[in-house]
Amino acid sequence: MRRENQRTKAMRLAQTAWTRFGLRGQDVEALLRAGHTLQRWYEAECGADRPGGSVAIERDPETERPFAVFYPHTSNTVTRFPIPDREAAAKRQVERVLASYPGVRPFYQSDPRGAALYLYRSEDIPAGATVESCYSSFGLCLEV
Repeated sequence: MRRENQRTKAMRLAQTAWTRFGLRGQDVEALLRAGHTLQRWYEAECGADRPGGSVAIERDPETERPFAVFYPHTSNTVTRFPIPDREAAAKRQVERVLASYPGVRPFYQSDPRGAALYLYRSEDIPAGATVESCYSSFGLCLEV
């Protein structure tokens, strides 16, 4: 079976988003960009090994400001660097786009092993279920 290229996947996703929610192509593109930003952010929150230590994104518990935190392998001296809050910016972009589509809601899935952004309508949720319990069953996954 032939693998689809990114462009074909994006076009198929845009068609599905139009059919289900009435989203225009440019809005799907903006949502895809925001989803990619969120995906990278959630991966960075889990941390990564770097030469000499590990680095992860963490939020200050009092101010909620994000920091890149470096944990060296050879000492207990942790270093924090303030960074731009790209997660909040991406979520604001999603909200701006979806403001034109009443009833369409985002679901942010922060596990880095899956897609970060899904779209759904409240009426899509099965009776007795919650969005958190079955978003991948009825939501539209915004990832290519």
